[in-house]
Amino acid sequence: MKRSTKINLSFTLIAIIISLIAISIDWRQNIRLDKLQYELNSLNFKPVIEVSDVFLTSFRERFDSITFLADKVDSTGLIKMKSEIETDITFNIKNIGNSNAKIVAAFCIDTISGDDKLRELIYREGLTHKYDSSNNEFYSFQQLQPKYKDKLKFHKKIDFVNNETFAIHLLVLYKNDMGILYDSYYWAKFQKKDLLIDFIVDSRNGQIVYSKIVGDMRDYVKFIDENIAYKIYTKEEKENFELLLDDIKQK
Repeated sequence: MKRSTKINLSFTLIAIIISLIAISIDWRQNIRLDKLQYELNSLNFKPVIEVSDVFLTSFRERFDSITFLADKVDSTGLIKMKSEIETDITFNIKNIGNSNAKIVAAFCIDTISGDDKLRELIYREGLTHKYDSSNNEFYSFQQLQPKYKDKLKFHKKIDFVNNETFAIHLLVLYKNDMGILYDSYYWAKFQKKDLLIDFIVDSRNGQIVYSKIVGDMRDYVKFIDENIAYKIYTKEEKENFELLLDDIKQK
């Protein structure tokens, strides 16, 4: 091969390498710019859904077992009974951000303490989470404009009570007009009183012939504490959540 041909081939190879490097640099630069633009848009056009109040209504405690001792028969006294708790929960929400918020999902659970368990549960156990439209676990609303208010309602059985305390958790996921995903994570902690019953039992058949709740049911549940935190999702987190949400909705 002639020297001039070798030189030309060398220059051609160098040119190709330089072009590939330039393309690679340009590609990485575009990725960085795209990420920067996404972050700027997520901050400049940010809806923020705030939970302003939470109400527990139709709070009821259902008793499923009562045990009497022999010396209590045909006498009066106070007993504490094993029970199940159900309640209707209403969250008042408001968009305090500067952009429209379209709610794409809302989840509500109860735990024995106030902490960020709901995000972990959804992402760890989301594939086994049962979609229950009758309990309003999933929402698809029209846009909640800035300064507008709305309500989220759930009917729940309280499964976790420890020392008469429990916590209600709400995770709301929403998008702005550009499709960027956000969430608001709220929890509120409550304490309930022991429900005491004044009773009289018929010694002949063991049936309750008289019973009355002791105390005032109006202050049966007391608010203790609350917290709210917000999150902006990256593109990758958004894509992962949308796959998870599709799977939940199909169950």
